[in-house]
Amino acid sequence: MSIVIIIPARGGSKRIHKKNILPLNGKPLINYSIESVKKAGLKEFLYISTDDNDIKNIAFKNNVNVINRPDSLSQDASSTESVLIHALDEIKQQDIHPEWVMTLQATSPFIGHNVIKNTLNYIDRNPEYDCFMTVTENKSDYWIQADSSSMNISRIFVDAPRRQQDRQPLWEENSAIYLTKVKSLYDTKSILGNKVLGIQVTPIQGLDINEPIDVKLAEFFINNL
Repeated sequence: MSIVIIIPARGGSKRIHKKNILPLNGKPLINYSIESVKKAGLKEFLYISTDDNDIKNIAFKNNVNVINRPDSLSQDASSTESVLIHALDEIKQQDIHPEWVMTLQATSPFIGHNVIKNTLNYIDRNPEYDCFMTVTENKSDYWIQADSSSMNISRIFVDAPRRQQDRQPLWEENSAIYLTKVKSLYDTKSILGNKVLGIQVTPIQGLDINEPIDVKLAEFFINNL
């Protein structure tokens, strides 16, 4: 299978300083993603795109390839797509031309090796799709503000049953894994390509570390489950 796995991991983060390498149960957060790739037997296909020397050192200690990301692609507004295309352009310089790119998030510590391997299995079974992404089921009842100046709210799905168990599920894009056809990424400039198939994971597997409370939740799961 012609594939590369890219972990985008810049050094900057506003909500949690140095989020990608914050200690989670005594281990840098990004190490959980690296270890999952190793357990899946895919380490040789793994690249970390980063501008940060501390992250580079962690990659080198794990014998993982590094893509040196320029400052222009390491800003808050830098898109994931621009980072992926830069990384793929760099990889091409090594005469490596993958058909698929898996984007693996550094902040999803519970996406294990089995989910990574299972995602790859979708390619041959679903040739009509050019993106496979992990999603989490959600049956919450959502309301929206009429305007930004008040909390005058209205229900988005007015005919949805009041009982949660009776509602049709929504599917949350948890950003843990995207598997995208490279040609589609270049053509559309979107990680989602033209046609997306969702791959359901559990809420714990899809947990994304964004806020300090997420760190506490992750540590609880590690130590108690």
